[in-house]
Parts: sequence; C-alpha cells; structure tokens
Amino acid sequence: MANNKSFSKRHIDISERDKETLLAWRVAPNVVLESGRGCIVTDVDGNNYYDMNAGMMCMVIGHSHPEITEVIHEQAGKLIHESSWFTNPHIVELGELIASTLPGDLNVVNFCVTGSEAVEIGMRMAVGVTGKHDLVSVIRGLHGGSLGVESMTTIGGARRRNLGPLMIPAKSAAILAPFCYRCPINLEYPSCDIACLKTSRDLIESVTSSEVAALMTETMMVAGGMIVPPDEWLPRMRRLADEHQAMLLLDEAQFAPAKTGRMWGFQHYDVQPDIVAFAKGMSAGFAICGTVTTKEIADQARSKAGIPWGGTYSGDPLAAAVALKSLQIVLRDNLTER
Repeated sequence: MANNKSFSKRHIDISERDKETLLAWRVAPNVVLESGRGCIVTDVDGNNYYDMNAGMMCMVIGHSHPEITEVIHEQAGKLIHESSWFTNPHIVELGELIASTLPGDLNVVNFCVTGSEAVEIGMRMAVGVTGKHDLVSVIRGLHGGSLGVESMTTIGGARRRNLGPLMIPAKSAAILAPFCYRCPINLEYPSCDIACLKTSRDLIESVTSSEVAALMTETMMVAGGMIVPPDEWLPRMRRLADEHQAMLLLDEAQFAPAKTGRMWGFQHYDVQPDIVAFAKGMSAGFAICGTVTTKEIADQARSKAGIPWGGTYSGDPLAAAVALKSLQIVLRDNLTER
C-alpha cells in the first residue's frame, strides 16, 4: 500500500480534469490508476494498492494475467469487432462452456454488454413468455442502473428521487430480504421457519394483480448488506414462483464464476431457476455479459418477447476470446476449490 498520502501534481491534475470532463462515479480520494498485476494496482505516481474489489468485481484471475494478455494480443490482430448479426468461434465456444457449468436445461445464452442489460433481458423473457406483467423483486436488492432494472432495485433511493415511476409500473418490491442478522419482522432463525417469505406471499397478493411473470432476486443480496439467505429460503422462493406459475429469475452478476466455492452461487441451494443473468466475473473486465435460460423458454421468447436481444457490441470477438480464456483458466485451475 502507498504510505505517501500526497499525490503528485500530475496525479492531481488528471483527477481535476476527470472531475470537470466526465460524468462518472468516483470515490475519495480519486486515485488515478495506471497499471495492475495480480491483485495489485498502481497509480500514476507509482504507489501500489491491494485491489480488494477485483476491479468492479470482475477480475477473478487478477489483472494482466499473462494468458489473458496473450489472447488479447492474438485476437486483436485478427478481429476485434463485427456486427452481432454474425457469429464467431469464440462466442459459440463461450456459450457452450457456460452452459456446461449450469445444471438442468439452462443451456441457451443471450449475450449482451452490461449486467443491467442481462437482467432486463431476463425480465423481458419472463413478461413476454408468460403473458403476465407483474415483476416482483426483493427489498434490499440491486439489479443495475438502467431504468428497467432500476425499477426493480430498492437500495440507493436518492438517485431515483426525480424519475417518477421509471419504466416498469407493474412491479413491486414485495419480498422481504432474508436478513437474519436484522430480521425485518423481528424473529429469529431457525425457529422463525422463514416467516419473512410467508409474509412476502401475503404482500404479493396485496400489491400485485396476481398476474406475476417472475420473482427476481440476487442469489445473495450484496449491496443490500451482504445477506446470505438461510438454506431454505431460495428453494421456497422457487415454490412461491411455482404457485404463481411465474418464473424464477436469478441475478448472479456478483457470484459467477467460482466466487462462493461453487461455479454459480445458487448451486449452494437445492433450486433450479428458469433464467440466470451473469456479468462481472464472467467478463474478465471486458464488456460481455449475458442471460441463460432453457431451450423451451428461449424458443417461446423468440416470438413472444422480441428475443434474442443483440446490441452493437454483443458477443464481440475480442471480448468473447478473453472471457472464454478466463473461464477456461477458472475451470482448469479448479478455482471453486481454492
């Protein structure tokens, strides 16, 4: 770690220009980073810092991994970008490899660019395929910053203050977080028998039209308090979704791959979701994310939900090559056990 808390003139100058020119999130002090290797990042003054966030929770095998830099160099000399109307070998291999790590019939991937986009694609699938319009999320959940997923997010309320109903009026944050440390209904686990979810069932009946397309949740609530649900909670969420003939949409942006001792966070629980959104760690720091579902849902989504969704950069060859190599390293080096 850097011991010198004063920055050079150049460092301060870049930081001030950043503030004047860019509309961006920053934390104080605004450290101007220039390089990184492994879990260490270095600023423009040569000060080193432990990167405890792995970038924006993306760099699961560290910064400047030699095999990743080799792939970047090789692929950049071949093809960086092409229209998402066409495919490339790396994106096909990546889709197949991701599907091979998932249980059940989750084997069709819609690639995109951001985690927000990945979750919104899942929302779109659920609404289109079920023909229902209520989406129900968890209090203390965070799903992204675009207007659709912001509608389903319940933390950071100040940033929504002037945005009205956003884009999803038929939505409700009606599921109490399984926050055993600060129980929302003042009970204690395990004697409570997951009463928070029983209360949530009543809330859903009260605040929705009962035409529920999906229940959606992070596998564990991260920004909402690092809440790890009791073992029974997620399987009972699955049952609650089934009661409404709704889909279970899991936001795995923070957990895959291998961050919890399993390839996917939900594999700690006896549950099978209908749709899974992934981002961050699957990207190796490149703009590649996605949504996985079953062939049955995917086939219906083509005609009912305007799916597949493909943006300008969805599945770009360079990003796909990097993400593929990163996931191959995770599997080869058995990072789930380490």
